[in-house]
Amino acid sequence: MKSRAIDGALATIAVILLAWMMAVQSSSTDTPTATALDVRQLELQPRLWDAQQALPDDIRGTIGLTDSDSSVDDPNNVLGSATEVVRGVYEQVDLHYAWSFEMQTVGIAIALALGETESVQRRISGLGPPSELDGSERDVVFELAALARREAPQSFVVVDNHLKGLGASTWLRSKLKAKVLAVEGKSVEAADLQEEAEDANGSYVQKMTALVLLTMVFFVLGLLLLLSAPWLSRALVRRGHSGLSITSSPFEGKHTMRVVAAWFLFYACSHVVISLAMMLLGPFVSQGPLSIATVSLLHGGASIVLIQTFGRLEGDNRSLGECLRFRVADASGGWGSFILWVLGGFALTVAIAVVAVFVNEAIRGDALDQQSSIQLFAQAQGGADLILLLTAVCLFAPVFEEILFRGFLYRNLRDRFGPWLGLSLSSFIFAVAHLDMSNMIPLFAIGFAFGLSYERSGSLWVPVIIHALWNSSTVVRILSLLG
Repeated sequence: MKSRAIDGALATIAVILLAWMMAVQSSSTDTPTATALDVRQLELQPRLWDAQQALPDDIRGTIGLTDSDSSVDDPNNVLGSATEVVRGVYEQVDLHYAWSFEMQTVGIAIALALGETESVQRRISGLGPPSELDGSERDVVFELAALARREAPQSFVVVDNHLKGLGASTWLRSKLKAKVLAVEGKSVEAADLQEEAEDANGSYVQKMTALVLLTMVFFVLGLLLLLSAPWLSRALVRRGHSGLSITSSPFEGKHTMRVVAAWFLFYACSHVVISLAMMLLGPFVSQGPLSIATVSLLHGGASIVLIQTFGRLEGDNRSLGECLRFRVADASGGWGSFILWVLGGFALTVAIAVVAVFVNEAIRGDALDQQSSIQLFAQAQGGADLILLLTAVCLFAPVFEEILFRGFLYRNLRDRFGPWLGLSLSSFIFAVAHLDMSNMIPLFAIGFAFGLSYERSGSLWVPVIIHALWNSSTVVRILSLLG
């Protein structure tokens, strides 16, 4: 009775703390800050359009971008006309960044770079009267307005420094500089700069296209696996690939609540302590990356200590790795099938995640927000920051989160409620643990895919590697956007 009272008290305190933390996050009145990642995402469609226009007409016709004898601004173009692309940029700005003067000016700069000057004056007037802007903002608006009127700006370096400070790409800044040179009558210099911008943009678009195609391959493969799941399940069972099958949890089921609640309490308290420590060390360290890495390591260590202290069955002398099935040989089919389990599980994760993102956007009416740890990659200063973030996101998080949420929590919930409800409950707790209300649906879906991979393969290494691949692919996409 005393043990149950302690578990109930821990759970109650943990739930109250989590509810408070999520409420604080949701009700935050701080003005959001536009990041370099926001700027690069806004640039993506215009850069694709610009790369399309840079192709020779015969090549454009051959690969089906448009009829070879049609205008580059023909509405039949795959990406539409420049006017349509700019309209899409304005819509994104108004939907996601209406509060941001910086993102408003980036949208205007993109319109000027694509030669759509007619809409710029309307957008500039929408920024408010000059008296409401500070000195630097007025200078930026004045120079952009001059360029929209096809007049030589007095000091274009003001705009260039503004865009550079926001993390705008060399492509956007070079396109604008070329426009300025053209207005100043320096047509040769303008053409050279325009060509340099197009060459750099071509390489960028090829890289982004390769990432999109690779994602599509895994998405299609994942959909095929989902559609053929009933047949595949029966075939795997016939071949003896039973995964976790009828194996029961090697952990103490009655202490599941105690372990998870105590971990959440440590999670909440450590965030406060680490935040205070980073504030004190602020002048000496890069707070974000070091904080993420430290918190991730502490949370992982706490989960292992709690499982070992409260979660182990009395008299069970096996190693924790053996109990978790944290060995490649534990995978159903052994070494020969291990790579297939990982690739198939990753494809399944991609398919489920893509669908979940669309559902999330349909419900919220907004685009997916990146987790704060992922956004920090856009702000990393130097190699040390990058190494810390990569270690936290691609190593610590996959290993420790899978140990707690799949290896321990799911196994115990599975014994009590069965595989499907166990997967759902553990995935929900996994999503809640990220304290990210805007991404709850995608996080739940990803957690479900990780758990399903564990259930089918029988080895915890499979969801750990899939988790690491998922986080790494997200990092690659972010770094590619910033490249």
